[in-house]
Amino acid sequence: MATKETILRAGLTAARKHGLYTMIRRQVAKVAKVSPALVSHYFGDMAELRTAIIKESIKRAQYLDVLAEALGRRDYHAMRAPADVKREALKTLA
Repeated sequence: MATKETILRAGLTAARKHGLYTMIRRQVAKVAKVSPALVSHYFGDMAELRTAIIKESIKRAQYLDVLAEALGRRDYHAMRAPADVKREALKTLA
């Protein structure tokens, strides 16, 4: 059975492949091998899923390319990341 964590991980993968702001629910569901409705069950909308992805990227200091994309959009949650994490994320753009 898929969990919220499974869908979040799939969201990270989809964000890296398709872009954080251009991925769609169906792409996340395909990676997680669940229905799009289950993605909606755990993350009400794509904004909520994007926020969870950004927070996970900050927490783990991984998927910094995804965080860099969010910083480029001046996403509120991304901008609140620690300075050293933001610096590392922006290095992925070079």
